[in-house]
Amino acid sequence: MKFAVLGAGLQGSACAFDLLQNADVEEVRIADKNVTNLPAFLKPYLGKRLTAHTLDANDADAVAKLVRGTKAAMCAMPYHFNLALAHVAVQNKVHFCDPRRKHRHRVQAA
Repeated sequence: MKFAVLGAGLQGSACAFDLLQNADVEEVRIADKNVTNLPAFLKPYLGKRLTAHTLDANDADAVAKLVRGTKAAMCAMPYHFNLALAHVAVQNKVHFCDPRRKHRHRVQAA
C-alpha cells in the first residue's frame, strides 16, 4: 500500500512514522511547504520507503499529482485546507483522513 501524509510537522511526521512501522506499507509520501527539517526519527526511512515532497497546499494540481496512486491521504495541515484537500482526494479516488480532529457532529443514516 502507498500513502500520502500532507503536513510534515510533528503530527504529520508521527503519522508517517506510524505508517512505516507496517510492513505492508510500501511507500509513504510526506509533503509540506518545507521538508528540509524532518525529525531525526524519519531520516533512516528517507529514500527507501519514505519520500519527501515540497508542496503548496493551495495548488490542487500539485496535490493531485502527489496523492494519485495512493490508498489514502492523511492530513496534518491546518484545518482550513481540509475541504479543498478532501475534494482533490475524492476526485482522485483516494481516501482522505484528518486523524487529529474530534468530530462534534455525527451523521446517522435514517
